[in-house]
Amino acid sequence: VKPSGFVEGAPMVIWKGVAEAVHLLVVWCGHDERFGVNNVATTAAAVSTYGAIAAFGKPDLLLSAGTAGGFSSLGAAVGDVYLSTKCVFHSRRIPVSSGVLEENGFGHF
Repeated sequence: VKPSGFVEGAPMVIWKGVAEAVHLLVVWCGHDERFGVNNVATTAAAVSTYGAIAAFGKPDLLLSAGTAGGFSSLGAAVGDVYLSTKCVFHSRRIPVSSGVLEENGFGHF
């Protein structure tokens, strides 16, 4: 399955397919050309989700992967799956690379 853009001028990419008669859409927030990294944080996730829903309609199920980082001190590991009972907005800080990527969390599309 080849990826394609779905919002003109935006970095988001989508893969479409069918598995066992279920239509699937996988959306990636895209690549930030300015910082040379993947688009991350709440801004990129919200814009990508909104763009996908606007382009393809309301989904029956929406999964958001990689949005609950920072829990390694509580025993969480990459690849662990959690089902949430609530959503808490935390922050968009990206404290890596001595602050070089701090601004990346603000979604410069």
